[in-house]
Amino acid sequence: STTEIHSLRGDIDLGWASLTVQGSHSEKSTHNVTDFTNTFGGLFNRIPTQIPLISERASKGDLIEVRLTSSGDGDFEWLVGASYFDSRIDMPSYAEFVGAAALIESLYAGSRGAGVGQKAAPNDRFNDYFLRVNGQEKAVFGEASWRLAPSWTLTAGGRFFDTSIDHRSRQSGLATLLSTGSPDARSAADASEQGFNPKISLRYEPSDGLMAYGLVSKGFRFGGPNAIAPNPAYPSPSSFESDSLINYEVGVRASTLDRRWLVDATLYYIDWSDIQLLIVRGDNQAYADNVGAARNLGADLALTWRPTSDFTLSSTLGYLNAELQEDLPSQNVVKGQVLPGASRWRLSNTLIWNGDAAYQPTLIASHRYVSEAPSNLA
Repeated sequence: STTEIHSLRGDIDLGWASLTVQGSHSEKSTHNVTDFTNTFGGLFNRIPTQIPLISERASKGDLIEVRLTSSGDGDFEWLVGASYFDSRIDMPSYAEFVGAAALIESLYAGSRGAGVGQKAAPNDRFNDYFLRVNGQEKAVFGEASWRLAPSWTLTAGGRFFDTSIDHRSRQSGLATLLSTGSPDARSAADASEQGFNPKISLRYEPSDGLMAYGLVSKGFRFGGPNAIAPNPAYPSPSSFESDSLINYEVGVRASTLDRRWLVDATLYYIDWSDIQLLIVRGDNQAYADNVGAARNLGADLALTWRPTSDFTLSSTLGYLNAELQEDLPSQNVVKGQVLPGASRWRLSNTLIWNGDAAYQPTLIASHRYVSEAPSNLA
């Protein structure tokens, strides 16, 4: 895989505010080879040969953002901005092996007619799939903070977005011929959505070493197409819908006067609607689907100790209880199922030594533990 990111930023001090303009261009590509002999072997009466599936992904994205931020450190601070993002993703995949067309001819000419080999596997490529996804998002956002009292600050803001996406797919080959009667199938779909994600928080800072806060915010993820070829033996949706959540969070951050001890504790509750999850179908291909309501209840604790200027010891402990809130008959899953990847416990410890020699050496020792979690809903 390769990734390239190019960015440019400019800042202008207007006196009463600061203007920031930034843009970026990104390009990413991946190339995967997966053994699909067991998946495709049934189409060829288990003729002993290895069948790889070649999958590629190439994406380009352009982002531009403009924001205006208030100057000074008064009782009222604000920020406003706008952004535009344009992206294109191409996802081709194919499977082939030497002699595929001749083998198909010998197996299916009796039922599908002479010449079926070349129709279903031109140049021995018996499975060919291509998906192109174009997406755009326009957004405006803003945030304002009021210092209600010397120790109290209220912050409110939000982001309005207008998102559109269109995708075109083409599939050809033997499986398409057997399931549809034609060696070539095409589909197209468009979707758009508008919404507003608000956020409000209240912060209490009685001293430089203590801060407590409460936060309520809304989040949103747009839907899209599933970037895998259809398989009649294992039906899966061609696309998935958007999902949204509301996050409720409270936290405390404290430190000693000498900054040798730091504590950061957070409690949160997430109410999720139409959650998007990855599901693995019978041919080991993963697709996204909306599985209804879910909720996350969690806590995080982080401790940092600096016994000397050279040593820093940091430890984090996290707890998460993430469960599905309704039955999912299509997957034989009942309410209360733990969400995929939602480990109940997480623990990490990191020890850092920074030397004061001429070359400023650094040594890092780390430990991480993550409890088991299901990889799939089923």
